[in-house]
Amino acid sequence: MKGNTYMGFFEKLISIFRGPDYDKKAHKLSERIAELLTFKRRSEDKLKKLNSYTADTAWYKITPPSSTSKKQEGKTFAPTQIHPTLTMKGLMEKRKREEAERVRQLKESVAQSFLEVQGFISDENANSAETRLFQIAPIVEKIKDESISSRFNSLVSDIENLKQVLIEREVRRKQEEERKRQERELQIREDAERKRKLEEAERLRKEREAREYEERLEAAQRKLQEEIERLTALFTREKPEANEIITYLRAKGVRVFYHFTDRKNLNSIRKLGGLYSWDYMESNGIEIPRPGGDGFSRGYDIRNGLEDYVRLSFCPSKELPMAWHKYQAGYELVQLEVEIDVAAFEQTRFADRNAASQSVNLNHGPNMSDLQKVNIPATKRTYVARAEGEVFELHQAECMVKTFIPIKFIRNIDRPTALHF
Repeated sequence: MKGNTYMGFFEKLISIFRGPDYDKKAHKLSERIAELLTFKRRSEDKLKKLNSYTADTAWYKITPPSSTSKKQEGKTFAPTQIHPTLTMKGLMEKRKREEAERVRQLKESVAQSFLEVQGFISDENANSAETRLFQIAPIVEKIKDESISSRFNSLVSDIENLKQVLIEREVRRKQEEERKRQERELQIREDAERKRKLEEAERLRKEREAREYEERLEAAQRKLQEEIERLTALFTREKPEANEIITYLRAKGVRVFYHFTDRKNLNSIRKLGGLYSWDYMESNGIEIPRPGGDGFSRGYDIRNGLEDYVRLSFCPSKELPMAWHKYQAGYELVQLEVEIDVAAFEQTRFADRNAASQSVNLNHGPNMSDLQKVNIPATKRTYVARAEGEVFELHQAECMVKTFIPIKFIRNIDRPTALHF
């Protein structure tokens, strides 16, 4: 029993090295051996019978065949050739030879691929070279041949060098284009100069006027920039309780303040560097393309001492009655979103309702306590009707920034929201 177990083990081991067809071949070989043994046994039996046979005819009465009779031919026994069974060592050597052949073929394939990559490099096709090289990278890694790995790395380096050469070539090409462009521009200027000499007096006059105009523009721009810097330094200083104010607003869900204006005012806002109070703009002779307020609202601002403040609402502009009236009057309204950081400015004030209203209950002030009087849940409501009384007024609470809001605090100045009712 133990012998059969060992025999089964070695047969399995031989099957692993010889492959799945080994059992079939061994079985056929065993069948053939059995056939030959059977044939041999039958031949021996026939021979024994011949040896024990006694003829009835005397030998001297047997007539020998004539010389002309056809000689009887017999069949020659030709046993089937039996292939020798491989030993364990032989099986391992065969497997090694097969593995060596497989590696050789892989190396030939990699060598051919290297030639293709080199061809791409010669054609200055860096992308194709890189793609082809990295397609065979797993094979190179699998072969683990130092010379092939070295060649692979060399080609990688060649591709990188080619890329650098191509980049430098492109840079030189662009530089050459720029040089030619400058030469063309120079030629145009020279031609223009020759033409201008024919009209020297007119040219000088126009240049002088243009220069004076540019100088006025530059001076005005410098003055505007200086004024923006002055106002920024003056009105963006923070309150002592700035951090508490910002934290409070965020905790209440206030992320931005809102300001509506006509689309025609956007270029002026960008050019002037921000939003200004209507009083400052009138005092400095700055024209507003389409003013937002009217005589009544400005009168209330003056009565409440709020004419020099930029007005921001807690609720979206679409919720404000004044925005609806302007829209009905034909204004093309847009909504600007202002960062809540402006609430921390030293002179910023908070009104618990529309500061231009006639309400005797209006409260406004610069302190944290004034901000806390703003009914923020009321500002977050939508479609509040005038019939709701106090809530209608509290819905329109405002944050008022002194004189100037720098443009950097206007979140969507480049893409303001269009208002439609």
